[in-house]
Amino acid sequence: VAAPAREEEGPAEAAPDQAAQADEAAVPHSPLFDRDAALRMAREVASQPDAFARQHPARLRSRELTPTEKLGREIDRSTRSDCRTAYAGAGPLAIIMLAKDAISDKGCKW
Repeated sequence: VAAPAREEEGPAEAAPDQAAQADEAAVPHSPLFDRDAALRMAREVASQPDAFARQHPARLRSRELTPTEKLGREIDRSTRSDCRTAYAGAGPLAIIMLAKDAISDKGCKW
């Protein structure tokens, strides 16, 4: 004689499954990324003095150039480029720029 097939689960078997589902629903899932915590951490790190700045304060201070250094930089800037290469990429428009430099005597040198 064959046993009758069960179509429904008994109340004793269904209760543990329902209890587990109720526990899962009661506990909120924690997000994978907490944006607020990340922002707090970033602000904290940004507000701390830099370790490099504490170890090397002299390297971070801007210093004034000596008169000799200023003169050297100005001399480097004052050199005029060669007219053959100054406007090489300008194509036919180079004629206008070369004429302006020739008249003003401040552009490239011939």
